[in-house]
Amino acid sequence: MGAGRVEDPPPALVEGEGLVGAITGTLIRPGLLVLGRQDRHGRLRAVGRTVPLRPDAARRVAEHLTAAAPGHPWEGVRFSAAWGSRDALDATLVRPALVAE
Repeated sequence: MGAGRVEDPPPALVEGEGLVGAITGTLIRPGLLVLGRQDRHGRLRAVGRTVPLRPDAARRVAEHLTAAAPGHPWEGVRFSAAWGSRDALDATLVRPALVAE
């Protein structure tokens, strides 16, 4: 999973939380969330993803998503569709500002 620097200071995270850095689906109807945390050098590292979102959760999340600007820390990164799989998620990068648990 990818790494890079987050331009804006991200919100403080507690254990079990991550910044949403990418989604599957669309900004209006996200399918699942790819989560990241900053390492000790300030680079955003992908650490996991959610299960597919239910329609009501997808609507609530969509209200807070913003398309990524050029220079997103995960530009060019491919996320595997499953553990040990060579298939890649069709991911859309988003501004890493939304915190999810």
